[in-house]
Amino acid sequence: MSVKFYPEKLKSIRKQLRMNISIFAKKIGVSPKTLWSWENGITEPSEHKIKDISRIIDVPINRFSSISDASGSENKNFTKDLKEAWFSLLGNNASSLSKKMEEAKNIISNTQKNLLYNSLIINAIMESSKLGIYIKNTENKYIIANKEFHKIFSLEKDVQCENQTDENILPTKFAHDNANEDEEILESGKEIVNEELGILIKRKLEFYLISKTPIIDSKNNIIGLLAIYKNITDSKTANFKNILLQNALDSTDTMVEILSYHDKHKNFQTYYSNKSLEDNLEITKEEIENLGITAWFNKFYDKNKVNVYNKYMAKGKLPLYDINKIKGTEDDIKIIETKRTIFNNDDKDYYIAVSKDITQKENNLKRITFLETSLDLIPLGLTLRKLESEDYIFVNKAFADIYDETKETFSIGGRKIWASHLHPENNSTTVDNNYRPYKVLTESYKIIKKDGSTRIIKVKGSIVEFNNERYIFCISEDITDNH
Repeated sequence: MSVKFYPEKLKSIRKQLRMNISIFAKKIGVSPKTLWSWENGITEPSEHKIKDISRIIDVPINRFSSISDASGSENKNFTKDLKEAWFSLLGNNASSLSKKMEEAKNIISNTQKNLLYNSLIINAIMESSKLGIYIKNTENKYIIANKEFHKIFSLEKDVQCENQTDENILPTKFAHDNANEDEEILESGKEIVNEELGILIKRKLEFYLISKTPIIDSKNNIIGLLAIYKNITDSKTANFKNILLQNALDSTDTMVEILSYHDKHKNFQTYYSNKSLEDNLEITKEEIENLGITAWFNKFYDKNKVNVYNKYMAKGKLPLYDINKIKGTEDDIKIIETKRTIFNNDDKDYYIAVSKDITQKENNLKRITFLETSLDLIPLGLTLRKLESEDYIFVNKAFADIYDETKETFSIGGRKIWASHLHPENNSTTVDNNYRPYKVLTESYKIIKKDGSTRIIKVKGSIVEFNNERYIFCISEDITDNH
């Protein structure tokens, strides 16, 4: 009869032992690639290797193959040896009876010691485990349940589970569902692996991963059931927060990307990208993760930027600040500003890249620059400021020339520069009206220029409102020659 190998069961055993492929492969003396091939049913280990694996990981061989468990358990040896001793008793004379009886007693004594030793080990493992564990017999009654299982269901310390049914110890609704599920496993032999379940006890909801497997003897008979409960509430909560964060990032127009350098491919691999980034690059999340930073290269308007980034990547770095032009959806040009920060995790550097479309902002700046340049050509002095503010929002070149100052001087010094040129002959009322006007006005006053000459300035001002703010706009003219 050919030996059948059960790859999924070996994989399940590895996960129960909390080993990844690399660690488990090393333990059983094969390469990770070979183990991966076994677990996915591509190839199979030889019968000799199956027995070798069973011996190394100390798991019954019939758990993951069709080979009977002939590992030589103490109970089996006990039955065999005791049977041999009994038949010897029947077939020998009285002189050898004492010797044969002594052999039988020794077999029984050694078996009892081994059973006691194994029982102590099992109890110690169960009570020290952070997992909720119980074992049932074929009558769907508890043989043992550890203290963590008591804790899950808020059972009192003095509650004895041994030989009890679910209805006797667990909350009513859960007891019924659990008993039915366990009964099905005991009848069918079908195991449950990592089934998620929410348990509400005393108004507190906890989440668990539940695995249940039938206990099978050497004759392939089901003799009981083992159940394990793993609390995943913290990871479930963290995952929920992560989903909320991703949804928040996907709802913003800002492009977000997390990258890290990949030595093998000499490229920056993308670990996360939000929806805005995918929309602007017009590719899917999977494509971005495969292409990494090179996903941007096809969108660069300036192809020289590809060479710039290749030089950075050769050093395993990225610029912390950059502005790039990329092609838009309708052959328009977008201006993208990118800021990157570095953080380290497990001795590996990661970049968080935050990019914004500043096309509108840049266009507005160009319009403002054009407007300011145009206003500088007007021979009349122009100023704009908030009504209650001492600072100018804008002064043109003609206004600065009236006072022999520069536009930058007025931008820094504000109204104090203007006040410093007022002639002493101006009465206080005139100065106050011009220094802090609150209405439409037309005034004239004298100023002293840097060369000591006196000039007469005529000012027309008006108040305008914008976004619930009041501003004063003034036109100044040197009328000295007219006088």
